[in-house]
Amino acid sequence: MDRKVILNGYEGYWATVIGANLDAAGAVREFDLVPGDDRGLDSWLDEAESIAWSLVGQGEAYPEEWGTFHARAVRELADAANEVQS
Repeated sequence: MDRKVILNGYEGYWATVIGANLDAAGAVREFDLVPGDDRGLDSWLDEAESIAWSLVGQGEAYPEEWGTFHARAVRELADAANEVQS
């Protein structure tokens, strides 16, 4: 994957870590994410980031903006998990 795409904002982060073909609700269903468990979502996303970056990071440190993107993604996944459960 082209590093420019990976670092191109939140959409690039999402595509790299979760998958370009999945929205938040799709990710909840695909990965069986549990509603009401923000800590679990946070841990799951940490692991997904680690795996994704090990494949594309070329040994470099995580991009700084991933911290902000991580928090946003956890919120989106938590909201989607609650909606999917409803």
